Amino acid sequence: RAGLLGSTRGPKGGYRLGRAARDMRLAEVVAAVRGPEGGEEAADPPAASALGEAVVQPLWEELEAQLLAALEQLTVADLLRRAAARGLQRPTPEALNFAI
Repeated sequence: RAGLLGSTRGPKGGYRLGRAARDMRLAEVVAAVRGPEGGEEAADPPAASALGEAVVQPLWEELEAQLLAALEQLTVADLLRRAAARGLQRPTPEALNFAI
């Protein structure tokens, strides 16, 4: 629904990126996976302590904001370059062999 992937049906079908990897920010991928509500929350969150409310929760919110800011700077193409720099290659599809 977020336009990150496209699909093709049929024998040569499958999924592909919905637009160029260089134009797809990792923050968009995270937002699409988390959904419109920003992720699933516990149905009944545990009772918060004073320490949790005053220190721990704000810390997690700060860290999440930093992480999302970092993901906004990275694209899928950046990940592909990192993989190539470490010697990883895209798998090559095996030739199909049909016998009837």
